Amino acid sequence: MILKRKKCRYCSKLSLPGRAICWDHYRLRQKLLRDEATARKMARSAKKTEKMHNSLSYLNEKAWPVFSRYIRFRDRGEDGLTECFTCRHRKDPRILQGGHYFHGRLDYDERNIHPQCVYCNKWLHGNLAVYGVRLTEELGVDGMKKLMLDANTHKGYNTFQLQTIINDYTEKLNQLLKEKPIT
Repeated sequence: MILKRKKCRYCSKLSLPGRAICWDHYRLRQKLLRDEATARKMARSAKKTEKMHNSLSYLNEKAWPVFSRYIRFRDRGEDGLTECFTCRHRKDPRILQGGHYFHGRLDYDERNIHPQCVYCNKWLHGNLAVYGVRLTEELGVDGMKKLMLDANTHKGYNTFQLQTIINDYTEKLNQLLKEKPIT
């Protein structure tokens, strides 16, 4: 039995066996399907990227360098050097770090973060004995009690707070660097 081939529904060419369209229209339809699939994949990827850029870990990665840099440059002297909070050595603020007294709870509290040299912050694990004494001298006993209370009651930072920190401290840092440029 010989099957009679039909004509394409879009043009007068012969259709493919078992189909209602010709080869040219079949290829065009396959290309359109691939393009739609690519568009859907790109939309999912963009949505995932947007969600990732609003995640706490991403915002923490963006907020900490800005905040730490502000702390280190805030305490610069006339000679352009910053004093380590614990050992009192004067160093370039670009090589100092932001040292914490309460780590992980008050990471973006200016009372809790001070410039520290790498030796004190990393190798002496913050040099917390000296840090605590100096912090008590700076804040007073009542200030230390308030800081401890805040550290024990603070639940963490949300995305809105982290975005605000990024914006505020970027602006503060730019203003600070305009007043006292890096030499």
